[in-house]
Amino acid sequence: MSEAAQRLDRVLARPLVMRIGRYTWLVTLVAFVVLAQEFGVAAGAALLAIELSLTLGVALVAWRVSGARREFLLGVLLPPIARRLLAAEWRILCALPAGLIERRADRRAGAEVRFAYRRGSSELAFGVALLPALLAELVIVHLLLAGAPEVVRWTLTLLSLYAMLWVIGFITGLVLLPHRVHRGEIAVRFSALHLLRLRGADVVDVQVFERRDGDRSGVLVDGREVRFQMGGRTNVRLDLGRPTRLVRPIAAPVDVTTVFLWADDSEAFCRATEQARRPGVPRP
Repeated sequence: MSEAAQRLDRVLARPLVMRIGRYTWLVTLVAFVVLAQEFGVAAGAALLAIELSLTLGVALVAWRVSGARREFLLGVLLPPIARRLLAAEWRILCALPAGLIERRADRRAGAEVRFAYRRGSSELAFGVALLPALLAELVIVHLLLAGAPEVVRWTLTLLSLYAMLWVIGFITGLVLLPHRVHRGEIAVRFSALHLLRLRGADVVDVQVFERRDGDRSGVLVDGREVRFQMGGRTNVRLDLGRPTRLVRPIAAPVDVTTVFLWADDSEAFCRATEQARRPGVPRP
């Protein structure tokens, strides 16, 4: 690391700087609203640009170091829960290009590696039905606030636009980001929000296992058991030989040893997982 980066690292290590750094964005957003109201959006945007430059500088230092020092510097930028939430939001917004790129790569592989999990679920239909309402909201909000201050008008318009993009990303994730078994690795998913990566060698047992817990969809954790369920249903059970870390958007990461999931074709998923456990054995 260069001398300048080491000097910056020492400055960031001061407790006062850490406390200030974690709440800088909140202060900047308030200042943005005030400046935009008094002097126009350009003045607020300039402040955000300065804040972004400082953040990128700290992020660059964090990228060049590793281990505890990187976690420390990232903690200066944002608390862990905020970083996890922002990462999840970014995955949702990038679900469409990420899904298309992955699907193209899987088609080139020519093997059965993708396993949908949306059959019988209402989430996809609900999201599609919600899109027209969000589009109408976007237009109505912008028109109704024609006489409001510019910063208020555009802030609410952008929030409505973001909500629409979020729903599009969530729907896209359900369709284009299925479970995936490829090259000895297993990816268990729920849209773009949750991703559990497993090594095939860590799976000690896989079986078709029908189970129902309520009627909600999502990722539920109970001790060292995690359920990727659709409409309360799962139909595959994976037992792991060692704990595997599951990173969640809001709650703290947790180590799991048993995974329940829903796959539209559970038997095909189990066959592919068995192959991932023993990659040298030909497929039946």
